[in-house]
Parts: sequence; C-alpha cells; structure tokens
Amino acid sequence: MANCVACGGKAKEKRIELDFCRICGINFDNRIQSINDSTDIDGLENAYSKAVKAVETRDKFNDQNRQKVINHFKTIYESQKEKFKNAENEKSSSGLIYEVKGIRGRSLEVYQNKVVIRTSITLGSVITGNATDGKKTIYFQDVIGLQFKPSGALIGYLQLETAAPTMNNEKSNFYNENTFTFDETSTTNRLMLEIENYIDKRLEDIKCHNNSSSADEIKKFKELLNNQAITQEEYEAKKKQLLNI
Repeated sequence: MANCVACGGKAKEKRIELDFCRICGINFDNRIQSINDSTDIDGLENAYSKAVKAVETRDKFNDQNRQKVINHFKTIYESQKEKFKNAENEKSSSGLIYEVKGIRGRSLEVYQNKVVIRTSITLGSVITGNATDGKKTIYFQDVIGLQFKPSGALIGYLQLETAAPTMNNEKSNFYNENTFTFDETSTTNRLMLEIENYIDKRLEDIKCHNNSSSADEIKKFKELLNNQAITQEEYEAKKKQLLNI
C-alpha cells in the first residue's frame, strides 16, 4: 500500500493523482474549499497564502509532489481572481458605487442615479410579514426624504421616502419595501453612514440641478410672455407647475 505524500501514513485516497491518507485528503479538500468560498480579493489572497504555507511546511512532501499541489492551488486561485476582476469591471461599467448585504434577506446596491433594494425570502422575513422575493429600484430624482438609523440594541435601517405609497408595510420604518435593514453582523454602522452621506450628497446635487433647470424654463416662458407668444395666465400656470406650487 502506498504512503500518504503529505504525512507518510497509509494512503487510502487520491487527489490530483497523488496518494493521501483520509485526514490529509480532507485537509486538501478544505484548503481548496476555502479558496473557492472567498467572497473578496483580500479573502482569496489570504486563503491561497494559507494553503501554500501549509504545503510548504510539511516535511514529508518531496519537491515534485509539493510543487504539484501548490500548482493545483494556484490554478484555482487564479481562476477565482479572474472572476473577481471581471465582477469589478462589470460593477465599474454599470456605475455601481456600493453593494452591501443586510438582514432579513435584504441587500443594497447604490448607483450614481438610483438604489436597488433586493429581497429574498428568509425565516426572518416570513416572521415579520415581509416575505417577498424580488427587487425595488428607487431613482434619486423621485426621493423626497432620507432616514437613517444606525444599528445598536435594535436593527439599523436606511429608508428612501418617495411620494408614491409603498406596496407593503407602508407604516413600518424597518420593513417596508423602501427600507434596507442591517445590523453589525451584516455590515458596519461606519460603512452605512458613508453610504447615507453619499446618497444625501447625490440628492442635494439633483435638487440643485432641478432648481437650475426650472429657473431656465421659467426664464424661457417669461421671454415668450414678453413677446406676447403666451398669455399672463399661461405664464403663471407654467411657473407654478415648474416650482411645484
């Protein structure tokens, strides 16, 4: 019976055509799993580094077998790294600024002109009567108010108020469909405050732009009035419409 290439014990299994005992085979699989399960580039680098170090410090490996195992880890690492790189490029091209996961099945995507709140069915969403499976897109130009509460003894939330009524849990700051809920286990208060400040700044920019556009439109109608192209009543009606009076 062959010996395990990692520890020298009795080999019972094979990985990448090398003989492993059961324990070393499980360790091999776990290192691959940790690389594949990485959720960001930092986690990927850390998992790959630990996997390589674990192989390099095992004295029983001969140089050829050690390099074969490391090369296998490297192939998986580079494949995952390429996926992260492609995902980042896709985010950049779509204008995605922030992407965070919350609780009760909620996730938040923040773009330059909108936010997307995604909801999936979880046990928590069923208990709270918020069991939906889909997404809500809210454009900044439609937002009339912004509420933010950091997490602490209670869950935190970020809510974007719009003139249109929400479809579920309208009176609940925590559970209506315009609200993203979170706690410190899902995302930090510091990051959520950064996101709230970004959205608040975008709302101010859009408001200033709209006010400037309205002023330009009023000026055009004033010129039409002076040229007697429209009546005083028509001018006043357009002015009220543009100023939302």
